[in-house]
Amino acid sequence: MPSLYFGIRRERSRALRLLFSTLLHFDGLCKNGKVDEALQLFSTLGDKGISCDVVTYNSIIEGLCNRRRMDEAEDMLKKMIADAVCLDVVTCNIFVDAWCRDGKVEEAEHMLVSMKEIDVEPDIRIYTTLIKGYCMLGKMDEAERIFQLALNSGIKPNIISYNSLMNGYCKEGRADEVSRLFTLIPNKRLERNVVSYGIMLQALFYEGKCEEGLMLFKEMEALQVSPDITIYNILLGGLCGAHRIAEAFPVLHTMEDKGINPDIVTYDILIEGLCNDNKVREAKDLFDKLPSKGLQPGVITYSILIGAISKEGQIEEAKYLFHELLSKGLQPDVITYTILIGALCEERQIEEAKDLMTQMVSNGCLPNSVTYNVFVRGLLKMNKMHDAMPLLEEMDSRGCTLDKTAYSMLIEAVKREGKDSVLFNKVKKLIQKDFYSS
Repeated sequence: MPSLYFGIRRERSRALRLLFSTLLHFDGLCKNGKVDEALQLFSTLGDKGISCDVVTYNSIIEGLCNRRRMDEAEDMLKKMIADAVCLDVVTCNIFVDAWCRDGKVEEAEHMLVSMKEIDVEPDIRIYTTLIKGYCMLGKMDEAERIFQLALNSGIKPNIISYNSLMNGYCKEGRADEVSRLFTLIPNKRLERNVVSYGIMLQALFYEGKCEEGLMLFKEMEALQVSPDITIYNILLGGLCGAHRIAEAFPVLHTMEDKGINPDIVTYDILIEGLCNDNKVREAKDLFDKLPSKGLQPGVITYSILIGAISKEGQIEEAKYLFHELLSKGLQPDVITYTILIGALCEERQIEEAKDLMTQMVSNGCLPNSVTYNVFVRGLLKMNKMHDAMPLLEEMDSRGCTLDKTAYSMLIEAVKREGKDSVLFNKVKKLIQKDFYSS
């Protein structure tokens, strides 16, 4: 009898070890993005005598959502319900997070209704994710509504909730609202963290309140909230934006002394600050030193310098930098192309500007309204109305509009052509379509 008892215990122990190792392997596959392997293992769990619980389903659903395979995730949710496995707050969080990432915030919010129907209480993470989602879309009234909904439901917003709402207002340039929430945080018995200070600093510097920003930075340090690389970059951006570049470099040395290594964003801020203070040669020297600091200039770095050098009339050096960018395997973005197209137009090198625009499109980078306006102004400045016309029609077909300067130049060009010209009638049709944005 004892041998039978111990035999049963051994079998049960072996079964539990198999179950544990299988589920651990399954969870590891999901977290490491090996979703197809996880799905294959999932399909064999029944044959191994392992019934899937909510944790198992959550793992595979999260893996699918993280890979943007939402249709499959929703199919898995249906299977979960069909298998009579009850959803929990984690399941709901996974879907709310995925839908918000895809900009489907209203669909995500509907989960709150579904949760009530199945008696699952939403937690602060769900409300905060919805707040972030609406903030990403710039729908601050909706974000504020969700914040109040959490309060009315008896759920206390946490520091992440406040930071999310502050960040949304900051992106909308509403520094007063950022300040209101920042002031409110201690009253709610919450501690401001490094993110809270970063958002408040950004709002102050955006408003041009450099002195207030510097005072807040000192307050932050006094309260032993340690600044990170993001905070230092915000501080450097504020100083450079206020044309206080001389104060920026001591800050750079301070962060280095504290063991915080500047990144390429740090140097982009400093290079742009130098350029905006007409210290382009110093900016170029700093640019040249980047490899010795273990950093490589990116597209943004090149764009800043190409723009500054172009404004100095050094078009050949600007072109050299552009080709250097390409030789390093970097892909220029619409800003880089627009800067150089504008510079070529300023130097009356219209054919090169036209070739660059063709190259831009062939490389899969479509011009935006700014690019079109820059090139149209260049053509009209050289009285190339006939060359500008196909470009204007292309702009119209892509829903791009003329800015005030290009519009005025176009009207003047049409007047010179005379009312009887074919171009006059074509331009008249375009203008009637609200082709101008003030």
